[in-house]
Amino acid sequence: LFSLISGEIKQTSGWTLYANQTKKHKLISPKNETVEFINITKFSKENNLNRDSIGDLLRGKRSEYKGWTRPPD
Repeated sequence: LFSLISGEIKQTSGWTLYANQTKKHKLISPKNETVEFINITKFSKENNLNRDSIGDLLRGKRSEYKGWTRPPD
């Protein structure tokens, strides 16, 4: 089910993820660039980051992770 929610797959065990239900995430990179992405797992792997730490950052449990921050609200 996590793979479905994270956007890696579109359907599993009767659950379906529709394209309009995906959420775009935004973070500020260590180079101060705004980066948008949908798939947290893919983003984390591409940037050599820990997926759980990025999730904590997106949920506001962390203010910074390896130079990555959330944009101002």
